Amino acid sequence: MDNYFAINPELTKPFFYISLVTNLLLIAALFTKRANRLANSILAALLTVALLAQGIGSAESLSSIESYPYLLRAAFPLSLLGAALTYLYVLALTDPQFRLQKKYFLYLAPCFGALVWYLGFLGFVQDPLYWTQSQPLLWERYARTVAIVATFGTFLFLSYKRLEEFQKSAGDYFSNLRAIQFRWLRFLLGVISCLWAFSVIDLVTGPLFPLWQFQPAAVSVATFALALYALRLAPVFAFEEPAAEANVPEPVAGQKYSDEELARWGARLLEYMGQQTPYLNPDLRLPELARAIGIKPYMLTETLNRHLGVSFFQFINRYRVDEAKRRLADPKCDHLSVLGVAMESGFNSKSAFNETFRTLTGSTPSVFRVQAKK
Repeated sequence: MDNYFAINPELTKPFFYISLVTNLLLIAALFTKRANRLANSILAALLTVALLAQGIGSAESLSSIESYPYLLRAAFPLSLLGAALTYLYVLALTDPQFRLQKKYFLYLAPCFGALVWYLGFLGFVQDPLYWTQSQPLLWERYARTVAIVATFGTFLFLSYKRLEEFQKSAGDYFSNLRAIQFRWLRFLLGVISCLWAFSVIDLVTGPLFPLWQFQPAAVSVATFALALYALRLAPVFAFEEPAAEANVPEPVAGQKYSDEELARWGARLLEYMGQQTPYLNPDLRLPELARAIGIKPYMLTETLNRHLGVSFFQFINRYRVDEAKRRLADPKCDHLSVLGVAMESGFNSKSAFNETFRTLTGSTPSVFRVQAKK
């Protein structure tokens, strides 16, 4: 069975070298971007850990690890570190208040446990065969696979949950949800989920099935896909946090603004919207609008939610739809296509425009234009 399922180790070399080059380019690109430095630094650390673990796995397959036998089991704590870094990266992109704090070191507990395990074996296992044989002991490999599956499974669950929560609350910060680059996070988590599923299959098939031999090639393909996708998706490097533009203090716990204050801020907001038409900016965000009318972002949120009864997304897009209706009915705008009207009205895609327009009017833009001309 081993001979039948074994792969030629030399086949993993091209995957590893191509993945190495593309990931080094991505890491270098991440450090050249000023926007969102913390998240980019965490992603760079995650890619570095993945490359190190991948390199150890590839060296093991090629039997070149025998020159450095004590590195053989070092991929285990690196893998668990990668699980924690994945979740921290998701937090950095979706939590407007995210900062590295002591509490986050708890997420590194599995990695520290694996490191203690590794150092313990390094100090107490004197049998040279343990450190020189390229294929790990079956019971040991199976135990490590259990730990990796459990750790990655937990952090993936937390990551998907956090992403879902962020998508639900994004309307409080962004005026155009389609502009938020959820694609990158979904792709990243999807690739990592595939690798996790690979480990689950390895776990289910048992320690006697040599599925682990395919893992270096699978990791090489995955890291290459991540780097290639990220390098062609520029917003990966400039993914903006919801409140990145405004480092302002949060309201005092239990503080409640009076109806008079909210009404005054609301009047100021409506006057500004009518005179300056900020909604025509497709990238408008709540902190920018709050700064323009001279109040804090959380004050604007209170004004919108309590006084006007809408989210920031709903508020801005009502203005945009009204602007689009005016242009669709105006004979002077007949030269504009539906997409052109959408862009002129502050939307950044036809699909987002159609969806929002239909929600607020019950009609599509094309049908509305025809009816308006009758």
